[in-house]
Parts: sequence; C-alpha cells; structure tokens
Amino acid sequence: MSNCSLNLMKPAEFFRGQVCQAADSLNLKLDDQVEFYLVNLLCDFIHPFQNEEDGELFEKPLAVLLKEALESSPGVQLKLLKKLGDNSLYIAGFFQDFFKKKTYPIGYYINMGSSAYQNVSNIFKLEHKDPSFYLMYDDLSNEFENLVDIVSEVAERSQSTDLLNQSKFDMESIEKYLIVKS
Repeated sequence: MSNCSLNLMKPAEFFRGQVCQAADSLNLKLDDQVEFYLVNLLCDFIHPFQNEEDGELFEKPLAVLLKEALESSPGVQLKLLKKLGDNSLYIAGFFQDFFKKKTYPIGYYINMGSSAYQNVSNIFKLEHKDPSFYLMYDDLSNEFENLVDIVSEVAERSQSTDLLNQSKFDMESIEKYLIVKS
C-alpha cells in the first residue's frame, strides 16, 4: 500500500494558482477583475453543459451565435455575446492542438471572442452605465489574445501535472481531484 497523500482543493483555488503561474511565466499582469473572471470561466467549464441550452450554444458555429445575438433583444444579446466570448476563449486556449489539424486558424476564435466581449462592454456602457463591468469586458476584449495564451498554459500545465498523470486533459479525471461546491 502506498503512502501517497492527496491534497484536495476547491476548483477556484486550483485555477487561481494555475492562472497566476501561467501569467507569471508569460510575463503578463492581469487586472484583478480579469483574473477573477478567468478563474471563474475555467471553473464553469468543469461542467460546461449545466443545462441543455448551454450544450446547444456550445455546438453552434460562432458566426451563427453572433447572428442570433445581434438579432436578439438587449438582455438576450448580452447573454449570447458573453457566451460567445467565453466559448471562444475557452476553446482557443484549451484546445490549441485542435487548430493545428483544422483548415481555419485560431485567429477566427480570437477575433470572434474579442469582438463579442467588446460588444458586451458597449452594452454595459450604454444600457447599464456601470463602469466596473464595461471596463472589465473592455479589458477582456483588448487582452483576449493574452488570455488565450494564459488558458493554453493552464491546459498544458493540467495535462503534464502528476496529479492527473495523463497524456490528455480529461474533465472527469480533474473532477475526481477537485472538490466541487455549489
């Protein structure tokens, strides 16, 4: 029998550590709100399809999601644009190997995600007049490519971690090692 011990931590603690290490290794400084947003985004993608609607949004081409968002009421538009930005950031960061095998570049996801967050920022600025949100989404838009690099670094670290001891990132495996609390 092995004397191996396993330290359990909450997903936010795990991903905050990973995001901070990735940002440091890339010599990037994240705004506190952007760091918080990115950590929560990664936590949300532990269970990416909380409801049926999330699965449908994730499977739609980005251009279709953008079209639906732009044709929607402001409340729905905000939700769809945020989801478009989040999905683009996660996919572009976590699945970089995927883009090496496809005919379209990762830049498509970067441009769509950055544009989506910029639209969210504009909506918050015009409709809600809350500077903290529109400034944060403006930062997410402007730093999108750097955020993709950070998420990619987190993915690489997760794949090479002895904790997972796998050659491929697997959501079910990481869930076994993290305490997920609602």
